[in-house]
Amino acid sequence: MNNRRYVSFLALIGLITGQLLSIGVLAQTIPTDLGNFSESLRKIELENYGGQPYSLSSFENQKLTLLILMAHDCPICQQYTGKFRELAQVEGLSVIGIAPSEGETKETAAAFAAKYKFGFPILLDSHQVVTHILKAKVTPEVFLFNRTGDLLYRGKIDNWFYELGKYRNVVTEHYLDDAIAAAFAGKAINPNKTEPIGCMLNMSMKHH
Repeated sequence: MNNRRYVSFLALIGLITGQLLSIGVLAQTIPTDLGNFSESLRKIELENYGGQPYSLSSFENQKLTLLILMAHDCPICQQYTGKFRELAQVEGLSVIGIAPSEGETKETAAAFAAKYKFGFPILLDSHQVVTHILKAKVTPEVFLFNRTGDLLYRGKIDNWFYELGKYRNVVTEHYLDDAIAAAFAGKAINPNKTEPIGCMLNMSMKHH
């Protein structure tokens, strides 16, 4: 393929992609970083492990909302359970656990919450609706929102784990804590996204 044909081919691909995006065809295949998720999340209602429905539009009632993707059998999630409890005590911050694994049941989520005495809801996302919208990758992975649905920070909690099974003796970067403090103070969050390290999600295609 000569250069002129190659340039024409790229232009055609760009045109087709732009048209598909304009009608939403590629909405679920383009990676999402930051942005406003109010329209996407407001429509979603998930059940907690007790079977009660929970609307994700509740972020509108809090200054900040933190979604934590977690799994009861993820060793890194188990190591962060104390931090999860600590975050749930932050005034003005609503913490919601999201269990995205197809293998997570009401029973396993309930046992996980009871064992570690979580004071926040854990919602079952067995069809991975929220997981796909946020383009989540692993557990644990955190997503910090303001009350208008703007995603302020996404990624890891801190730099405790730097590889699977490898961690620092002393945490030197508190990414999530710093993001929460900056958001409450009305300051810019930097960094506003980090690459999470955890248990990889088995992403199905069963989403709406």
